[in-house]
Amino acid sequence: MDFTLARALNALGAGLIDPATELLCAIWFLVGAWALMLAFAVWRDPPRAKELSVALLFALLTHAVVTEGLLKHGMLRFLPKRVRPWLAHPGEIVPVGFRFEDSSFPSSHVASTSAVLFVFGWHYPRARIPAALFVLAMAFSRVHNGMHYPTDVLVGAALGLGYGWLGVTLARALAKRRAWPLAERAR
Repeated sequence: MDFTLARALNALGAGLIDPATELLCAIWFLVGAWALMLAFAVWRDPPRAKELSVALLFALLTHAVVTEGLLKHGMLRFLPKRVRPWLAHPGEIVPVGFRFEDSSFPSSHVASTSAVLFVFGWHYPRARIPAALFVLAMAFSRVHNGMHYPTDVLVGAALGLGYGWLGVTLARALAKRRAWPLAERAR
């Protein structure tokens, strides 16, 4: 079922939407978008941006250690990696964009995007719906581009939500200990 859905989503809009899905998944685009969002928060709401920045740092560090360190690379000592769809099914899945060759499971793009956007959504509730739509677009793009199976992006999203929640929780606890002005105002 995972492969059947991956093949269908890979073929959906092939050629027509490829430039958009390739851009959406470009690491430089994601890092640039996150940096612009953080810069906007710092400019518009400096007290909140301090706690938001700390939450982002915790969330992304957790992502790096767990997703990249333990799951995608550390487990390879004990379990075989999950081969990306475009490599596992070269005649049936057409790769779009940068051709990653590391483990397909879980989706690091979706995990990090979910973590970052959870933190922003926590601090700016009006951003929650656009953030959720962006995560869905990212998840679709990773499968469409042939880099992941649907279960890879589902697990990536769940992990990212956990990292975001952990980042917010740790940043709030630290803010309360240090008596940051935002500690009482934020959720």
